[in-house]
Amino acid sequence: LIGVLIIPISSFAVTDAQMAEHYAPVFYQETSNDSKAPFDRITKVDYDDNNPANNYDHVLAANGVIPAYVYYSVIESETDYFIYYVIYHAWTNEGGLSPFEHETDGVMVIVEKDGTQYGNFLAAEVMSYNRVSVYKEAIGNDVEQANLMISGNLKFYDDSYNSATDTGNHPVFFIYKAADGDGHRVRNWTDQGSGINTDTNRLVAYYYNGSAENAPAVDSSGISNSNLGKDISNLHGTGYALINMTSSDGLWSLALNNSSMFDSFAHYYGYNMGWNQNLGASFTSDSHGASEPLPWLWDDTGDGTAVIAGDWFFDPIHTIFVHIIVNSSYSFKYQVYPFFVWNGKHIDTNSPNITSYSVRSVTIGQNYIYDMQADNATYYDLLEAPSGMSINHSTGYINWYPNNAGLYHVIAIASNGTSFSIQNFPLTVLPPPTGGHSGGGGGGCTSGNSNASLPAFLLILFLPLLFKALKKKEY
Repeated sequence: LIGVLIIPISSFAVTDAQMAEHYAPVFYQETSNDSKAPFDRITKVDYDDNNPANNYDHVLAANGVIPAYVYYSVIESETDYFIYYVIYHAWTNEGGLSPFEHETDGVMVIVEKDGTQYGNFLAAEVMSYNRVSVYKEAIGNDVEQANLMISGNLKFYDDSYNSATDTGNHPVFFIYKAADGDGHRVRNWTDQGSGINTDTNRLVAYYYNGSAENAPAVDSSGISNSNLGKDISNLHGTGYALINMTSSDGLWSLALNNSSMFDSFAHYYGYNMGWNQNLGASFTSDSHGASEPLPWLWDDTGDGTAVIAGDWFFDPIHTIFVHIIVNSSYSFKYQVYPFFVWNGKHIDTNSPNITSYSVRSVTIGQNYIYDMQADNATYYDLLEAPSGMSINHSTGYINWYPNNAGLYHVIAIASNGTSFSIQNFPLTVLPPPTGGHSGGGGGGCTSGNSNASLPAFLLILFLPLLFKALKKKEY
C-alpha cells in the first residue's frame, strides 16, 4: 500500500477559524407545526448559565428565543483538513410527544490541501444518532465508497448565500423534525426538500454570519419547499456564531474542566487515539433525561468494528480511510491536533514522521518483532500494549512472545522531545497451524518497502479497495 505522497505547499496562511467559517454549513431545520415548535432550537449548552439541568425550563420561559451557536474544531493532516461542526439542541420536540434534552449531532467536512487558500472540498460525513452518512459533490470523482456507501450529493451556497447550487463552499444540510424516541436526523438537502410536508411542518434556516441571532417563531410564514435554495436573507434566516471546541466555552473544555455539568461519565478509550480518561457522557438534566451521547462517545453502529466509539470525533484520518476511498494523496500524519496531549506535548507540524509499517499478525510459537522507525525521533514508548510486550525507548524495537490467540491493541509513540507522533494498530495472534510447525518471527518494514504485505484479516477487510489504496501511505 505504498505510493508517492505529494503534499501541496500553500503560500496562504489560513487559521482554523477561517477554515471553519469558509465551510460553515447551512442547516435547514424542519419543525412540527404545533405549540412546542418555537422551543426546538440550536444553541450552546451554556447559553444561559453553567447549569444544563435548567436548559429545558429556560428555553420554555424564553419561548425559544435563544441565541444560535455551532461548535467547531479543525484537525489537520499533511494532506487534508477535517473540519467538525457540532450542533446542540437544548430541547428536542418530538411532534407533540414527550420532548427530551441535550441532543448533539455533527458534520465533518473533509478538505484536500491543493495549494489554494481554502483547499478543495472532498466530502462530508454526518454523524446523527450514532449513524454516519457520507455525501460528496455532484461533480467530480474525488471520493468513492469503501466500507460506507456514498449516500448522495450535496448542494452548496456560495458566500453571498443567494442560491444553493452544485458548487460553492457552504454545504447545505437538512435537520428532520424529531421523531418519537429518535430525535432529529441530519441529512443532505435535495431539490425536493427531502420530502418535507409543508402542510403540517415549517422550517428554520441557520447559516453562519458570525452573530448568534435568535430564530424567529415558526408559523405560517415559515419556509416551505418552494423557498428552499433562495436568498437566505429573505427566508427568515437565522445567523449563528461559531465556538471553538477547545476554547474556554467549547464542549471539550467543559468536558475537561466542569464535571458538575454532567450527570454520567464513561471511560472513553479510543481505538486509535488512546484518550484514556473518564469523560462526561451526558449533560446534567432534570426529569426529561438526556437521550444522546456527546461527540467523544459517538459511534457509527453501521460500519462494523473498524471504527469504534470516539474514533469519528478523535481520529478522522483512520475513520475516513475506512469509510471512503480518497482519490488523491492521503497522509496518515497529523499536523494540527487540538485534543490529544502526551506528557505536555502536542501533535504538530514538527512531530516525528513515522516511516515504518506496523507488523499486525503473529502466530503462537513465534516471537513478535516490529522495528518501529521515525525520522528525528529520540524517544519511543508504548501507551497501550498486551502484557509482556516491550519497546526499546531509544531505538523503537518492539518485542513480544504471545501465549494466547486473540486480537490485541497497540498504541506506540515517537517523540523528539518537543512534540510526538502516534502509531496505533490492531495485532492478531493466530493459533498454531494444526499438525504443522510454526517458526520464525515477525519483521518490521519501512514505508519505502513496496513488498510490504497486509495480514489476512486486513486483506479481507480491504480486498475490494486494494487497487485504489495503492495511492495511500500506510497507516
